Amino acid sequence: MVSDAYDALKGKIKQLFGEQHAVVTALQGVEQNPASDGRKLTLQEEIAASGLDRDAEIMKLASALSELMKNHGGTYGGNTIHVVTANHSTIIGSQHNHN
Repeated sequence: MVSDAYDALKGKIKQLFGEQHAVVTALQGVEQNPASDGRKLTLQEEIAASGLDRDAEIMKLASALSELMKNHGGTYGGNTIHVVTANHSTIIGSQHNHN
């Protein structure tokens, strides 16, 4: 399921970096305001700075999430997942939609 894939990816990022790391904080910012281009840009920058986009396990989890999202047209259960990238390849996004 999409939510399981998202949770697995987010959980692995937290495991690698800890709850207070800039990548996790930036991810939480995108979750709180998924429409914000600034927050997405901050997440992109933190992903690039941390080297997260070069971690094989993270990329495998991100690829799985991306494939699932293709089958759901970018949404799942009324939530929008915004894919954020460091180098134009899938990394992570938000599973919360604030209507």
